[in-house]
Amino acid sequence: MTFNQYAYDILESMRATLVDDDSVDLRQVKFWINTQRALFLRNEYNKDNRNIDPNVIQELGCVELEHTDSAECCTVRSGCSIVRTKLELPVPVELHLGDMLTFVGPISKLKSQFLRINRNQAPWVNHGRFNKTIIHWFYFNHRIYLIFDSSNLEAKSLKYISVTGVFEDPEVVGNFSTCSGSPCYDDNTKYPLNSWMYPYIKAAVLQLHTAPEQNSPTDKENDAASDSQGTITK
Repeated sequence: MTFNQYAYDILESMRATLVDDDSVDLRQVKFWINTQRALFLRNEYNKDNRNIDPNVIQELGCVELEHTDSAECCTVRSGCSIVRTKLELPVPVELHLGDMLTFVGPISKLKSQFLRINRNQAPWVNHGRFNKTIIHWFYFNHRIYLIFDSSNLEAKSLKYISVTGVFEDPEVVGNFSTCSGSPCYDDNTKYPLNSWMYPYIKAAVLQLHTAPEQNSPTDKENDAASDSQGTITK
């Protein structure tokens, strides 16, 4: 199902419990779905020995790279450049042991992915005899940074990389484009969620956001005003 189909399904279920003067914005429903999806996936994949299902993974197409000064300061320059993704990436779902970025590597599906490191390791890699051909990367401030030896001509010629992951807000993936120029995601394409997960997410959204309405007084006057009597505190 698409994101719009999920959102309208929940919206129609909510309307059955709301009085006629109440309304819920579709964008609010989508926010609730995204929030519950991220929470559900975090809880699911924090369990031991769980392989990430391909149906919840999104690909960002050909992610463009840029060269920037390694200091990244408005007024100070280090004189050394570093390669990073030009656009900020969507925020990946965070697990106990790290984020859910599942692949960072070359565009070619026949080549192996780059080697991930911690940001603190960046000054110490690529100085050995046997790792000069390895491309390392780390994730920082919503971007991916590449670290490689200056003699690595293949790495120096990179203009695009491939990035996949499980992201908190799938809609942000629409900021990235496929090779044909079309967005990598929109709300009328398949939403990154397995069908068996949706009933749990729907139940959570309805429980959290309609239970108060079920216990509230009915709008008897049909005047778009709440019939509940609040307590005034001085």
